[in-house]
Amino acid sequence: VLFETQAGFALFSIKKPKKFAKIEDFGPYSSNAQKLGKLIELKAFRPFKDTKDVLKSAIKFIKGKMSKALKKFLTKNLNTEEDTLAVSSMKMATLVRKHFSDITIEHNQNIEELTRCIRTNITSFLEGINEQQLKEMSLGLAHGLGRFKVKFSSDKVDNMVIQAVTL
Repeated sequence: VLFETQAGFALFSIKKPKKFAKIEDFGPYSSNAQKLGKLIELKAFRPFKDTKDVLKSAIKFIKGKMSKALKKFLTKNLNTEEDTLAVSSMKMATLVRKHFSDITIEHNQNIEELTRCIRTNITSFLEGINEQQLKEMSLGLAHGLGRFKVKFSSDKVDNMVIQAVTL
């Protein structure tokens, strides 16, 4: 399971795939990190170097492209002949298929539910990162993306804003 977080990229393996396929209610896994830990394990984690690194990856994803960091991470940690990569969104599935055509990719309702459980309990799996640090990283990413998204264009209605600021 590929999981993108504001701290970095994480790759989880499902310990018991047959049991996972039969799960109908993920509620107990969401509220209990130990129970979730019996179902999955952290296979690899690639932390972002700095705010610039996470922002670059996020912007690439928004533009429908895969970052170099993610390409390297997947190349290093996936065995293309044996592994099946589970992703939480169709957009990510499309990106991975585009760059790694020989990897089997899975996206379904159970993967989405599992991703929610991982998001809720992520600090239990990542050593050295706590909730407060994740909140700070999230805030930094939000500010960076805000600056990226809010670009002024003199061709649009923004012209009035620019003129008002100039006064």
